[in-house]
Amino acid sequence: MRKSRFALAQRFIGGAFLCGLAFMVSKGIEYTEKLNAGISMLTNDFFMYYFTLTGIHLFHVVAGNVVLAVLWFKARSQSFEPEAARRSRMRRDLLAHGRPALDHPVPASCNLVR
Repeated sequence: MRKSRFALAQRFIGGAFLCGLAFMVSKGIEYTEKLNAGISMLTNDFFMYYFTLTGIHLFHVVAGNVVLAVLWFKARSQSFEPEAARRSRMRRDLLAHGRPALDHPVPASCNLVR
């Protein structure tokens, strides 16, 4: 069940990423056509607002695609663990063993007890 949820998450995240990519490509084409036609932010008020607002949206989509790429790789490696679940697991390990279990071994050079 859990593996299928990661696969489903991967598909949805990938779909959202592709939508963002499609928007970026369409804005690139639109901006290129307008600039080649001599239309810029200085043409008139409409194009000033057009380039400003769609540029802000483009920045937002680029930033969102970076986040989506990180989430896609996390879903692919199945490394999601909500913060509350992690704290709960550490609390349980602390009560059971007197110390939280570590996900990786600690090198001997990190021994703080002298």
